[in-house]
Amino acid sequence: MAALTLARAYQYSFDTRPNSTLAVTGGSLTALGDVVAQVAQNTVSHATTPASLSGETLTRDGLQIGREEHGERKAYDSARTMRFFCYGFAISA
Repeated sequence: MAALTLARAYQYSFDTRPNSTLAVTGGSLTALGDVVAQVAQNTVSHATTPASLSGETLTRDGLQIGREEHGERKAYDSARTMRFFCYGFAISA
């Protein structure tokens, strides 16, 4: 039922203010994409691989692959997400 209410509110907003609605939607979707990217980067870069357990460095075609640093996880960058929202808002307006 809440999804139906949300859909009706979006439709009403789109009917009355289409440009603003699309701008906010575009900004929200780009911000969501950044959230997913930051979480995935933090998750994937800190996954334990067999090479990291043994201390070996994997190479392919002369390039190092795998984790290069074993430091702490990066903090979530909310300012970056806000910049993505502003960018998505601007290109959708």
